[in-house]
Amino acid sequence: MQNDRASFSLWARRAAAALIAVIFLPIAIFAITFSGVRSSVSEPDDLIEALNEADFYNYTHDHLVPSALDELFQEADHDVIRVAEPWNEDVAFALRTAFPAGEIRQETESVLRAAWPYLWGWEDEFEVAISVAPRAARGFDELSRLVSRENPDVYDPLIELLENRVEEESAEYSVTSVDMGAIAESHLSDIAPSDWLFPRIGQAVNDVGAYYIGETENSEITIPIDDRARAVQNAIIDVLTEADIGDASLMEAVVAGLNASMQMEALFVPGFGDVDAELVSGFILDEISTNELSRVKAQVIQDVSAYAVGLSDEPLSSDVELSLAQARIRAPLAIAAEANSRLEAEFNAVPICQPGQTPDLLMRESLGNILPPCVISGMTFDEYQRVVGLDAESTVREETRRMIPDSISISSNDVLTALDAGEMDFIERVREIIAQGVTADAANLTAALSEELYEDPDQLREYIRAGIEISDQTLEDALGDDDESALQDARDFLAFSGFAQIVLWAFAAIVLFLLSLVGGRGWEGRLTWASIVLGIGAILAWLLATVPLDLVVRPALEGWADEVIADFTDDAAGELVMRVETLVTAMLDAVSERVKAQAIRVGVVAGVALVIARLLAPDSVGRRPAGR
Repeated sequence: MQNDRASFSLWARRAAAALIAVIFLPIAIFAITFSGVRSSVSEPDDLIEALNEADFYNYTHDHLVPSALDELFQEADHDVIRVAEPWNEDVAFALRTAFPAGEIRQETESVLRAAWPYLWGWEDEFEVAISVAPRAARGFDELSRLVSRENPDVYDPLIELLENRVEEESAEYSVTSVDMGAIAESHLSDIAPSDWLFPRIGQAVNDVGAYYIGETENSEITIPIDDRARAVQNAIIDVLTEADIGDASLMEAVVAGLNASMQMEALFVPGFGDVDAELVSGFILDEISTNELSRVKAQVIQDVSAYAVGLSDEPLSSDVELSLAQARIRAPLAIAAEANSRLEAEFNAVPICQPGQTPDLLMRESLGNILPPCVISGMTFDEYQRVVGLDAESTVREETRRMIPDSISISSNDVLTALDAGEMDFIERVREIIAQGVTADAANLTAALSEELYEDPDQLREYIRAGIEISDQTLEDALGDDDESALQDARDFLAFSGFAQIVLWAFAAIVLFLLSLVGGRGWEGRLTWASIVLGIGAILAWLLATVPLDLVVRPALEGWADEVIADFTDDAAGELVMRVETLVTAMLDAVSERVKAQAIRVGVVAGVALVIARLLAPDSVGRRPAGR
């Protein structure tokens, strides 16, 4: 009977111990898993290693930057960006040079290592300063080198852009009868050949870089073009040849020269009026030799174009002589014939002398009083001229010929007088550009591109100069007020997790101690029960950290990645999905390894405890007390 009660007691204890073991095992598994997870996330090493394994840093260089630039060039509506599209690979390469993968990894790790104590509540703040200016300088230098090379894919659209700019600016000046777009199109490639243009663009990139990294406060970009003065002069020659200066304006200069040369008194011809310098000039212009006029025109345009590009300080290098030899013969003949015709008409209108009237047939000395008060009936004008001894046509011809010099001199003042305000403004603008170069303002250019490139160009410049400071305040500002409170809750939870882990293991130890008391009667028996159940818990935790990951999680992640990638045609997007899959898998692997390591440590403790229990057991089984 006593043996029956002992046997019942033994089995009752064992049943109770088994029940406590069933309760303990989930607690032990959770404690081991919680400790492993906490061990993994309590330091950034696993995340850092996962990022390295996913190769996010090289992905940034190989896919993210080129993809972002492609999108920018495709969507931007700014002509400068569109023209620069063939340079997108060079821009991407310059960015990779400025921020190589190794440095991005180094800075990322430094931020993570600085932020981790803050996230866990061990520190109240953190700050990491990232230097940008030296790296930006490196990128600008590389970009300057790359764009200095001749690029036929860029040259034609760039010349087209410059043509549009020339036409837009020239529209402000009233250079009449000239298609400035056509002039630009025919001459810009000569003014700015590719072997000259691209090195200047490279220098402009250096100027922009110097402004943004703080080497200079001058945001003006200048491309000197004084070495292209001769090429610009050729374009100006075309402009002036096509413009009115080739015709009316040149004639005005000739008239100015004539007026300065003809200082004789006017000759009055009844019926015709004064034969003066102004009238004679009009006839001279019609009679000047075409070849002579073309020669003078070419000389004037040559000198004016040299003045326009700054190769001369005066519109004419010297007075230009225009021969009037042909005009001196033909113009007097034309004027004399016209004057004689009109004078004859006036003579024919003189009334016939009436009986008792005596016609005035005295000799005349000038044409001013050549007409009599009446004429003899039937007398012709030629007969009358012979009687009074004055040949009107010869007189006008000779007087006019004396008025016309053999040649005239066209001076700089004559040219300046002939050029209208629009033409002079245009020429002075060209002189200014040649002397000062083509200028642009880096700040204004960036502001114009800010919608496509960056919201605040001034802030961008400050970031480059001062560097980037990443701190607890930066993180809080980025999250906003609502997410900031969530961040604080997360920090409080992480800080509390250490205490929770201690409590969890303390509770597990209490349950395990209770198990050992119930299951065993001696220290060796109690230790045996505790070590075996603890070992089983460690094994189960190890299996749970291994089997679901291999059988469920990995296939699910791979299926998700394949499904998402199938929806993308963009290589960069596909690469991103693959790297996210790798990152998540690496993080899960890291957590799994931490949990398994924790399980192994617990298993080792259980094993050591079991060995100790065996050592405590009596040497003879027959002497072992009942229940042990």
